[in-house]
This record gives sequence, structure tokens and C-alpha cells, in this order.
Amino acid sequence: MEYKIDKIVNEKRTELEAAFHSINQARSNYQIEHFVVGQHDTEPRKYSQCVLELQVRTFNLRRQMVQKRQLLKKIASTTDQDEKELLTIDLEEMELGLENQVREWNTLYNIFEAMPKFTYEQIQSGESEYWNLRLARQCQEDLLASGRIGVGNLDALWLSKAIENPAITFIEGNTKKELTQ
Repeated sequence: MEYKIDKIVNEKRTELEAAFHSINQARSNYQIEHFVVGQHDTEPRKYSQCVLELQVRTFNLRRQMVQKRQLLKKIASTTDQDEKELLTIDLEEMELGLENQVREWNTLYNIFEAMPKFTYEQIQSGESEYWNLRLARQCQEDLLASGRIGVGNLDALWLSKAIENPAITFIEGNTKKELTQ
């Protein structure tokens, strides 16, 4: 049984490895542009999201390059053939992961290059507008989905001072007699 598995995997490996490389990007360029960076309602927030995504990937890529060098040293110094083969498989898998990360990094960097740039102060000063737009969108989505605004979004509107406390507004709009009946 072991021989058949080994034979099947090794016979199909070249074909499969080509397929692995051909699709190797966990999130498509479209997905990154529209659902990672584009999920936000203002340009400063989109910029901030893009920069944070690039930051994470840059550190991950740097770390993985060091780990790859360490793994190559370990492969070179290992004399046990089975251990060397396992380490080589780890290296192949790591290289696929690096390829994926580089593709996503390139997509993010292309988006970054095309964007207007914002400072920390500009991003902070735009937060009120961002949250008003985001909460309005979420409330609209609530209304379309369920016919009412959800408690979480009502609470967020109140906390952001976009609306008065809904309980006080309700109480002020009704007499004590109406509430007790």
C-alpha cells in the first residue's frame, strides 16, 4: 500500500506543483482591493488599512526569509536522508507560502501607490466622518435585511453621538400613563 501511494504522489507531483504555483494566492487581487482595503467608507481609512496590511506582510516576509535561510542551513548539515527529505518538503511548502505572500504584498503595494496619502493627524481627524458613514451603511443594511436597525448599531449610533439616547427619546415621546398601560 505504501508503495502505491508513493508512486502515485511522485508521478503526479510535477503536474500538481505547477498547479500549486499557478493559483498560489490565498486572496485574489479583486478580493484584496474590494473587501480588504475597499471595505472602508473613506479614503483615509482605506489608506490606513492598506498600510497596516503591508506592514504585517512586510514583517512576515522578512521573518520567513530568515526562517528559509535557517532551514537551508539545517538541510545542508543533515546527514539522515529521511530527515533531509522532510526538511526539503518543509522548504517547498515554505516557498509556496512566500510566493503567496509576495503576490499579496505586490497587490497591496500597487493599491498603495495609486492611493492618496494621509498623515496620522488626517486619519484621526476623519474618524467622525468615517464612523458616521459606516454606521449609516450598517443601519441601512440592517433595514434591508430585517426591517429594523439592530441593537448593536443603535448603541453605536448613540455612543458616537449621532443620535440621542433612544430610550430617553422614546420616554420623552410617551407619557407616563402610556408606559404603564
